[in-house]
Parts: sequence; C-alpha cells; structure tokens
Amino acid sequence: MTEPTSRQHKALTAVALVGLAVLGCSACLISFGDRPFNGVHLERLEADLNARLPNGSSQADAEAWFARHAVQPGEIFDASNNSKIGLTGTVPNNSLVSNAEIRIELYFSADGKLKDRVIYRHVYTL
Repeated sequence: MTEPTSRQHKALTAVALVGLAVLGCSACLISFGDRPFNGVHLERLEADLNARLPNGSSQADAEAWFARHAVQPGEIFDASNNSKIGLTGTVPNNSLVSNAEIRIELYFSADGKLKDRVIYRHVYTL
C-alpha cells in the first residue's frame, strides 16, 4: 500500500473539517434553534398565569397581569349576543427556526369572575 500524498491528506483534512463544522452547526441549531428571542417560554408564562390568576379573579386582576407582562389586552365577544366574555393577548415568541406567538385567552362568568384560561403557542407556517 502506498502512503497518501500530501494533496490527498489535505483533501481528507478539509472533508473532515467541513463534516465537523456541519455537525457543530446542526448541534447548535438543535440546542438553541427553538429558543425564543425575547426569552419568554410558554411553560413559565402559563405557570405565572395559573399562580397569579386563579379562578374567581376579577377582570381588573387580569388586566394588571397583562400589564405586568407588557401585553396589550383585547376583548373577546360572544357573537350571539355581542356581549364581552373575556380578554385576549399575544406575546411574540419567534426563534431561529419558527415564527410564533403565545396566545392567551381569559374567559369570565356573567358576574365578572375568571372562569377559564387558555394559553398556547401558535407557530405560523410558511
């Protein structure tokens, strides 16, 4: 068997370096690619929402919660009788690999007390 020439050695080294670079970039993308740019994670926001706004909280409490998180709330209306039934808000949640937002919906009973919370991450498709 013959020893690899200097040219072959350089080519093998270049292929190995490119392979390592691709593996490194892939590992970084897997590890950090879906981390939100603004640092807001659905799980933490949901835990805070559940802890600070238990069932029976007032609409003023809900508005204060939105304000603490710098979210401008909107109103949710019942289409059948055009009455206000809740508050909604969104938090941008973009990352390297997804264009997303966290959606929050708070529903109130007729006497103005919180009865249901819905929070989820919506990912937009291309």
